[in-house]
Amino acid sequence: MINPNIFPFPEIENPMTNRVTAPCTEGMPYIFRLTSVTHRQEERCIRYTAHLYHDKAAIKVEWTRNQPDIRLRPFSLVSPRWKTRPTSINGALQISRLVLMEHPEPEENLFRMVPSGCGYSGSRTAQ
Repeated sequence: MINPNIFPFPEIENPMTNRVTAPCTEGMPYIFRLTSVTHRQEERCIRYTAHLYHDKAAIKVEWTRNQPDIRLRPFSLVSPRWKTRPTSINGALQISRLVLMEHPEPEENLFRMVPSGCGYSGSRTAQ
């Protein structure tokens, strides 16, 4: 079931290229849950693709690094660093980098960053 409160990142396609101008990132959440991350080696860099979740937005992002980042793992809390002029290539919002949040922000409700279907399925009994 699709959550009606999640908005996809709308895109404005440029017919001359596969680049798409994305709207302003103002109002986007500061912290997301990293639901998946993949990378591939390119000639001079490593290109990362990740899916991020917050109950306000579920987005796909992409960025490059010179060195591998082994700290990024699914279910981590992360904060994207937006580029000045956001663009989207093949459905992935291009960002400068993804920062691992080492400590949760006190004002953020962590339950807003749990995708549906990720609940605990076991039973717990008081001892």
